[in-house]
Amino acid sequence: MRLKFKTKPFKKTLGAVRFDVRTMKVFLESRYCKLTTAFGRMQYDFRLPEYYKKYATWNVKNAQLKIAKHSCYLNVQVEQPDPELTIGDKRLGVDLGINNIAVCSDNTFCKSGSVKAIKGKYQYLRSKLQSKGTRSAKRTLQTLSGRERRFQMDTNHQIANWIVPKPCDVIVLEDLTSIRDENNKDRRFNRKLGKWSFAKLRSFVGYKAAAVGKQVIAIGPKYTSQTCSRCGFKHKNNRKGKIFKCKNCGFQIDTDLNASRNIATFSRSDRSRLPSTSQS
Repeated sequence: MRLKFKTKPFKKTLGAVRFDVRTMKVFLESRYCKLTTAFGRMQYDFRLPEYYKKYATWNVKNAQLKIAKHSCYLNVQVEQPDPELTIGDKRLGVDLGINNIAVCSDNTFCKSGSVKAIKGKYQYLRSKLQSKGTRSAKRTLQTLSGRERRFQMDTNHQIANWIVPKPCDVIVLEDLTSIRDENNKDRRFNRKLGKWSFAKLRSFVGYKAAAVGKQVIAIGPKYTSQTCSRCGFKHKNNRKGKIFKCKNCGFQIDTDLNASRNIATFSRSDRSRLPSTSQS
């Protein structure tokens, strides 16, 4: 099959070279590598930044040599077997939401005020650029999208680093994908929920927790906001805005904090802490 190009294809003079375990040896602790080249096996020294020294004892799987104009970079992929899970059942419930990105059952909050302000700024700029529709506006939109994506990933890393070190054996998160699939949720709610990548946050928490031997599970958020975390009474009128007040025992607490406690309890198969009292 013949292809007709609009422009003549050309080969970059500077590019990247991939290596595997057969064509390279990388010694992170000793700061040197041996690479198979067209001139034979060559040895090179490199500088390892301070941040990556914690991975120096991990197993090197492959590498990519990126050649720039005045320097070269060796991107190395390393792996280490996950440690054994800690023996214990101390659970930390984490409620994910819009007003608070994450609320933990240990009475700690990760508020979303500053994050919502930055996301609002990006949304405003995006709407202005989309209304113009010029070529320069489209290029700026691409740049803006990359900045927003990197900001979101950096924030999710910070939240995950805040959750994982907490004293617990099991971290229980909400599975918010089930909310998007429900027919009784309107588009406005789904649009607000979709402004943040909760799935990416859950993946970050997952691999960071596995590195320290903690388990991460996800449960559906059904009835976590309507059930009293003290007596187990379930009613849709228990929640009014940001305040949860039980119609049965009068217990009053922040809505998201109450939900996080229920998430930790509901993750147990027996739910031994709560009685089965409910009212529709």
